[in-house]
Amino acid sequence: MIKNGIDSALRDALKRLNIKYERGSAEQEYNEGKTTQIPMHNIVKLEERCRRRIGYRNSQLRFEGNKNAK
Repeated sequence: MIKNGIDSALRDALKRLNIKYERGSAEQEYNEGKTTQIPMHNIVKLEERCRRRIGYRNSQLRFEGNKNAK
């Protein structure tokens, strides 16, 4: 059993790897009240390049802004 859900566990993995990130634009807009559409996927904006795939079972962390490209 994962404490606090899979989303927080995937973000904790980024913190442990010392990878700086922000919430994705869809989540930011929802939290600011600009939209009522709930974000479906766990998407983050990376501040630096990351070439890893972070996930657990069927859930995978998605990167916005193409920072994980070659």
